[in-house]
Amino acid sequence: MALLGNTASFLGGTITSAPGECWPTASYTASWSYIPSPMDSPNVVGVVNGTDPELQDQHIVVGAHLDHLGIIDGRIHNGAVDNATGSAVVMEVAESIAADPLPRPVVFVLFTAEEVGHFGSLQFVAEGPIPVEKIFAYLNVDHAGRDNPSFDDILAAGLKRIDPRVEEVVRSANLRAGVALHFMESMREQDYSGSDHYSFDQAGIPSVVYGTGLFEGYHTPDDDAEFVEYKFTFDMAKITLETVMELGKKTTTLRHRN
Repeated sequence: MALLGNTASFLGGTITSAPGECWPTASYTASWSYIPSPMDSPNVVGVVNGTDPELQDQHIVVGAHLDHLGIIDGRIHNGAVDNATGSAVVMEVAESIAADPLPRPVVFVLFTAEEVGHFGSLQFVAEGPIPVEKIFAYLNVDHAGRDNPSFDDILAAGLKRIDPRVEEVVRSANLRAGVALHFMESMREQDYSGSDHYSFDQAGIPSVVYGTGLFEGYHTPDDDAEFVEYKFTFDMAKITLETVMELGKKTTTLRHRN
């Protein structure tokens, strides 16, 4: 089942599905006038319902941005690492969860307009299909495919900003995933605010961001598929899936920022 339309009509509807049903084409539209001509651009939203009736108001949201920079000075910027890899990880995890649903419902989102101000995630938090108070946690994937000499494999950030138990969730998940995680204990606000997780963080929702950091060719025409190091994409998919599964357990508890 797909729900398509503008924000008002989408929000006026209802979201219903059998446990485990996935809607890969569900979307709603965000509008903005950041660029000279107003335009519409969709977020893409899929939902896998949970299996425990008591937890249906505790949604896990997993997201990545699907936009990039387009054509600049006549040259296409494809954004293979930033962020086709992250989008691919989210879709792979969605497929796995849909095959074996968790007690909590999981919402998968590919956000628009991250590169021009996080407009897609801001709209989702402000007027999206899931009220903020019904979002249990948010997991963001941004850059999942290039080596960064500053750390071993995958950066994990934001773990203690709202609820320190998020770090426990990640560490427990990585006992199964077994990837090399670099725990960023603290970041400057201007650095931490660089992707869609910040929209959820500012709404008081426990959040974590996974990424492989900045890389050679970042925001240039050289960010193409031929330069993706797929080992990192594979590892990102493993830790993302295991983190979602850990968040989905009935015994996992987190709190929002008051």
